[in-house]
Formats: sequence, C-alpha cells, structure tokens
Amino acid sequence: MIVFDMEWNSGRYEKVRLNEILQISAVKVEGIRILDTFNAYIRPKAHKRFSPPAEALPALEDCLRSDLDFPGAMERFLTWCGEDRLFGTWGENDFQTLKENLIYWKVDAPLPDTFLDLQAGFCATVGAKGAMALQYAVEYCRIPDIFDFHDARNDALYTALVNISKAAAPMIPFMTEEIYQNLVRSIDPSAPESIHLCDFPVVQESEINKELE
Repeated sequence: MIVFDMEWNSGRYEKVRLNEILQISAVKVEGIRILDTFNAYIRPKAHKRFSPPAEALPALEDCLRSDLDFPGAMERFLTWCGEDRLFGTWGENDFQTLKENLIYWKVDAPLPDTFLDLQAGFCATVGAKGAMALQYAVEYCRIPDIFDFHDARNDALYTALVNISKAAAPMIPFMTEEIYQNLVRSIDPSAPESIHLCDFPVVQESEINKELE
C-alpha cells in the first residue's frame, strides 16, 4: 500500500481556482513493514501569492528552490510506486486534490478510482464520532511527535505509523512490541513497559480541531 500526503496552496486570492500541490510524499507499506519513502518538492507556478496556511508550511522554502514541476514530480512518484496502486491517505482531501491537479496540468496518470480513507478507518476503530486530526491520532497512539506536522513527508510517515502500531497489537503482538520499544520507550522511559500495557486509544471529542484537519 502507498500511504501518501500532500501540501498545497489554495490560491484563495487568485483567479485560478486550484489547490496547487507543492509537495508530494509517500510511504510504501507492506503489512506492518515500511519498505521505502518518497518525497518531492514542487516549484509553484499557478499562483503568485500564498494563502496563510501555505505560508506557514515548514517546507515552503524547499518548494521555492525546487526545479521540479508537477508533471515531473508525478512521473517520479508513479515510477517509485511501481505496480502498487492501492493508495491510502489521512482523509479524502489529498486524493481529490491530486485528481484536480492532474486535470489542470493535463497529466495522464493511471490512478485508481478509489482510495483507502485511513482517517475514517482509524476513527471508526477507536469510536470517534467525527474526523480526528492526524496530530491527535499520533498523540493517542503515543508516537513521539518529533517531526513537524504539515510537512507532507512527516505526515505520510505519521499516518503509516498510526495505522500499523497499536491497531495491529492484538494480531501481531511481538512485532508491534518491537515497534513500540523502538519508537516510544527509547525516547520516553516513563511510558508503559509494553504496548500491551497501554490503554487502547480513546477519543477525546473536545480536542478535535476542525480548522487543523
């Protein structure tokens, strides 16, 4: 499965109505193993100004320095994906935005018609009534938040980790224990000694921030 994430500029002040993609990142997952990662910074061309969320992106300067355009980034991304066409994202916006950019830039890419909404799956598993922002899911799973959020590379990695760590513990106890010891106990000695001594993630509805989703 390809777990991917993107950052974009909404161009809210421009005539062109396009969420222009600035960064594409992905993690290739097989079972609970992370096999490989991908990242591409894309130089903006459609808009002259940035929306406030785009201006706050940690990797914006990398995008401005990049010589890569969207068609070139997609070519590299699809080559990296290989024959794997099972895509998963945190929420549905990334996949829809990707399809919009393919149409706008006239790029013919063999993408599937559907994708896995990992946010919806995770929220259903833990009993959340609404959509949960990625950073809260990371917190619930006790994954150390040592990287910046809203960087597509980090968000893709976090999404993969959230979905393969605690949720897999009842089925593959030894592998998830090793993941937990490497990711959590190595950084936070005060954490429970084992993943199997942790409470299963409990949703706190009051902490869901719609503006961050």
